Amino acid sequence: MEADEIRIASVSDELLEKLDVDLSSYFDIVGESDSQVRDQNSKVLSICSTIELFSPSPQLLDSKLRHFIEILLYEFSTESFQNSPNRVRTSGLSTVLYTFTKVRGYKAVSLCLDSDIYQVERVITLIESSLDDLDGGSWKERYFLLLWLSILILSPFPLESISTSQDIAPRVWKICRHFLGASGKEADVAPLLTARMISRVDCSVYLSEFYEELERLADKMLASEQVGYLSTLNSLLKIARTDQIREYTDLHLRSVISLSKRKDLLTTTLKLCIKNLGKLGKLFALLEEMEQVEDALDTLLQHVGHKQTIIRSCVSRQIAKISIYLPLEFKTEVFSMLVSELEIPQENIEMESIALDLPVDQELLNVETYHGILLTIAEFARFQILQSEWLPFTASLLHKTLFVEQHQLSHTTGSSVRDSSCFIAWSISKKSHIIPTAASVQMFKDLVLTACYDQDLMIRRAAAAALQELVGRHGDEILSNLLPKSKHNEFKVKLIEMLDFTALGLVSRSFAISVSIVKTLDGLMLHDFWDFLSLKGIYANEHEFRRLSAATLPLLATTSDEDLCQNLLTSLVARVRSNPERGQYYTIAELSSSAQLAERDVQILFDVLITETFDFHKDPFYKGEEILYLLSVLMRARSCDLDARLYDLIFEIIRLPHEAIVEKFLMLASTLSSIPKRYQEKWIYYIRHNNVPAARAIGSSPVIAQRFDDILDMISDETLDTTMRANLLKSVSCFLKNDNVVKDDQLCRLTESLDDYTTTKQGDVGHVIRLTMLQVISDNLPLFKNNDSLCRIVELKTLRLACEVIDKVKYNALSVLLRLKSWDVKYASFDSSPIDSAFVDNEKYFMFLFGVFHQEYLHNDEESIMKFMQGYSFSAGAMHASDLTVNTSFRPFLHYMEKVFSDEERKLVLDCLLKILKPESKKEKFGRYAKLQTSCLQLWVRILDFNVSIPIEFNLRGLFIRSYNLHIKTSQFQRISIAIEIFAHLYLIDKEAFADCQKRLVWISGNHPLTKARLSAQKALLEIENS
Repeated sequence: MEADEIRIASVSDELLEKLDVDLSSYFDIVGESDSQVRDQNSKVLSICSTIELFSPSPQLLDSKLRHFIEILLYEFSTESFQNSPNRVRTSGLSTVLYTFTKVRGYKAVSLCLDSDIYQVERVITLIESSLDDLDGGSWKERYFLLLWLSILILSPFPLESISTSQDIAPRVWKICRHFLGASGKEADVAPLLTARMISRVDCSVYLSEFYEELERLADKMLASEQVGYLSTLNSLLKIARTDQIREYTDLHLRSVISLSKRKDLLTTTLKLCIKNLGKLGKLFALLEEMEQVEDALDTLLQHVGHKQTIIRSCVSRQIAKISIYLPLEFKTEVFSMLVSELEIPQENIEMESIALDLPVDQELLNVETYHGILLTIAEFARFQILQSEWLPFTASLLHKTLFVEQHQLSHTTGSSVRDSSCFIAWSISKKSHIIPTAASVQMFKDLVLTACYDQDLMIRRAAAAALQELVGRHGDEILSNLLPKSKHNEFKVKLIEMLDFTALGLVSRSFAISVSIVKTLDGLMLHDFWDFLSLKGIYANEHEFRRLSAATLPLLATTSDEDLCQNLLTSLVARVRSNPERGQYYTIAELSSSAQLAERDVQILFDVLITETFDFHKDPFYKGEEILYLLSVLMRARSCDLDARLYDLIFEIIRLPHEAIVEKFLMLASTLSSIPKRYQEKWIYYIRHNNVPAARAIGSSPVIAQRFDDILDMISDETLDTTMRANLLKSVSCFLKNDNVVKDDQLCRLTESLDDYTTTKQGDVGHVIRLTMLQVISDNLPLFKNNDSLCRIVELKTLRLACEVIDKVKYNALSVLLRLKSWDVKYASFDSSPIDSAFVDNEKYFMFLFGVFHQEYLHNDEESIMKFMQGYSFSAGAMHASDLTVNTSFRPFLHYMEKVFSDEERKLVLDCLLKILKPESKKEKFGRYAKLQTSCLQLWVRILDFNVSIPIEFNLRGLFIRSYNLHIKTSQFQRISIAIEIFAHLYLIDKEAFADCQKRLVWISGNHPLTKARLSAQKALLEIENS
C-alpha cells in the first residue's frame, strides 16, 4: 500500500462518521436567507473535501456508500419534485452526489440509486427543464439525473405502461441525442443511458434510428460526437443481446474501421475505436464469421506500434481477447503475424527450440512496435492462450528484448521494451503450468541479470516480480538443472529475499546482489554474471554502469578458484593495443587489484597511453578519469619517471574540475616519486589560477615538500579563491598525515589560518578557511599537541574561536581545544560531534563554555582571558547577528557575573573588556581589531543595560575615557551611537562623577557633523531628563 492509502485506511472510520454527522447537520439547515445560504455552501464544501480524502482508496467508502446515497437521494427527491424547489439546496445536494460519483465511480454509485419506476417521468421532467438552464453550476445536477435515469430506464415494464402520457420513450430519446455529442461532463454518462434505452425490446425503433444516424454522420462528426457515439456503441456491445444487434454489426464494424483510419483522431476516440473492434472481433469469432474477425484484427495490428503507450496497451488486450475465441490454427496465425512485425528473418525463427542468437538489432528496431507486440504476447500468456510450443521462441526473444537500449544523442530509450518483456515473463510464470526446461532456465538467467544490472529502477523491480513468480512456481525444476545438489527450497527463499524491492532501490546495491547470489547460492550464475559484465557491462553507454561493472568483476572473481581476472586482463590488454574502447582502461585498473599485470603488458599500456589525447573543451570527464586511473595503477606496478607527453596529457585532463577526475588525480599524485621542475612550476601555476584537482592533489605529491613555503604563501593570500585555499589546507593535512617533516616556523605560519577573516560580497568567507584549518589540526593533533610552543598558539586561537558566532566554527574549535588539552574525558558531557547532538541550543553551549573558562582559565593567565573575551565580544556584542543569537550568548555571561563569579573575578573579566578598548597603534583603523572594539563597546552597552554588578574597585572612569577616544575622529555612526549610549548610562550611574558625559552629549547634539549622531545624542539627553 502507498503512504496515502495507509493514512486514509487508519482514519477511514472517523471520516465516515464525520460524513454522517456533516450530512445530518446539512439537512438541518433550512431556509433561503443569506446567512443560511452561506452556511449551506460552507457545509457542502466541507462534505466534498471529506469525500475527496478517500481518493487514494475509494473502496473504503463502500461500507456506508448505500446509506449516504439513499439519504441524499431522498433529500434531493423531496426538494426537487416540489413546485418551487430551493435551487441552492438542490445544487448543493447534486454537488455532493457528483463528488461521490467522481471519487467512487459511477458504477458503484449507480448500484445504490433508487429504481422506482414511478420516478421516471419526474426525473425526465427535471432534465428537460434544465436543458435551457444557463446556470453553469447545474451541470452536476444534470449529470446525476442522467445517471439516475440510466438506472430507471432498466425497468422490466414497457415504457408506455409507466406513464399515461405515452411519450416517455421519445422524450428520453430526445434527451439522449441532446447530450450524446455534448462537450460537458454529462457526455460521460449520456452514452450509458442511450445504450440502455435503445437496447430495450420496446425501443428497437430507436436502435435502428441510432445506427442510421451513425451511417449518415460517420464522416461528419465532431470530436465530442465521435466520443459520444463510440461510447454508446461500446456500451451497446456489452448490454444488448446478439440477436438484437446482429443485423447492424457489419455496419458497426465498417463505421469503426473507417473512423479509426482518420489521421486527426484524439487519443480518447482512437481508444474507443479499439475497444469497439475488440468486442466486435469477439462477437464475430463466436459467430464464426472469420472474414470480419480478420478485418478487426488487421485494423488492430495497424495500431500495435502506435506512438501512444495507452493505445498500444489497449490494442494488445483487444487482440488477446479476440484470440481467446479463435480456433488453434487461427491463434497460431495471429501469433505468426505478431512475430512477423518484429522483422526477424523467417529462417532464424525456431518456435520449439532456444535460439540465443536471434538477429534483433537493438539500435535499429522500432521501440513502439516492439513494445506493442511484446505487450500482446504478454496478454496471450496472461489469458493462457500462449501455446507451450511457442515458449522456447518467446524465451529466445526475451533473451534479446530484456536488454534492449537505444542510444540517442542526449538520452537512452528502450525501457518500455524491457518492461513489456518482464510482463511476458511474469505472465508465463504465473499462468503456464508447464514450461519447457530450457525456456524456464533461460528466462531465469535473463531475469536475474535484469534485476541486478538494469539501469532503470522500475525494470529491476518488474524483473524481480517476474522472478518471484517463476521461482515460486517452477523453481525446483530450474535449480535442479542449474545446481543439481543444492537445497532447492532453502535457495528459493534466499534468492527471493535477496531480490527485495528495497534492496533493488539503488543500482549500486543491485550490483552487489549479484555477488551475494554467487556467494550464498553455491556459485549460481557466476559465469553468466561474469560474461554479461565483461562483454556488455564494461562497455555500457552510461559511465556509472561501466564503473560499477568494472568494480563488480574482481568481487565476482573472489568467489571462484578460476583465474578469471587474469584471463580477462590479458584479453583486455590485447584488445586495447589494437582497438581501445571506452571502459577498457577503467576495467584494467580495477582488475589489477586482483590480478598482476605482466611487465610486457605494463609497457604496452604505457605505449598506448602516450598516444592518447584529451580536449577538456570537448571530451567527457570519464575519458580523463579512465586515463588517470590506469596511469596510477601502472605507476604502482612500475615506479618510473613519466614521459613528458604523459605529463602534458595529465595537465590537460586536470583542467576539467570534475570530482571523479579529482579523485583519480589524487591516486596518481601519490604514485609520483619525482616531478620535473618544469611541471612543478606548472602545478603551482594551475593552483594560482584556481584549478581544483591541482590544489587537492598536491598534498599527495612530492611537489609539496619542495614548495611548502609557496603553498603557505597561497594559503595566506586573501586575493586567491577561498575554496582553492581550503583545498590547499586539505592537501597540507594529507601531507602532514604521512609523517612528513615540517619546520616549526612553517607550522606557526599554518596556524595563522585560524585568524583568517576574509570578507567578500558573500560575507565572511574566511570562516571556510578557519573551519578547514581546525580540521587540519584535528586530523594531525599529535603533531600540534606534542610541541609546547605550537600547542600554546593553537590553544589560544581555538579558545577565541570557541566563542565565535558561526556554529560550525565554534563547535569544532571547542572540540579541538578539549582534545588538545586532554579534557575531552574530563568534560564527558561534551560530545565529540556537538554539531549534531551535544547542544540543543546556543545558550546551553555558552553555559558549558563559561564553565570551562571559569574552571580552567579565569585564574590562569591574562593572555588566555583576553583571547576568550575577544572571541566572546564578537558573539555577545555582535552587530549583525539575530537577537536570538545575541541574547542566548549573553544570558550565560549574565548568569556567571551575577551568581558564580566573585568580585575579584568580575573585576578581572571587566578589566579585560576594558583593555580591548585600548587603542592599538599596530592595528588597522578599520581592520579586524576595530570591529572587535566596536563589538566590545556594544557588549558594554548590554552590561550597563542589564545593571550587571560592577565591583567598586573597577575603574568606570576608564570606560568613559576609552569610549571617548574611540568615538572621536571617526565618521562611523555605529560606533558613535554606541558611545552615546555608554555616556548616557555612565551619567545616570553617577551624575557628579560623570558630568563630562552630559557635556559631551550636549556638544554632540549641537555640533556633530553627522545629523544622525546629533539626533541620537538629543534622544539620549531626553531619556536622561525623563529618568
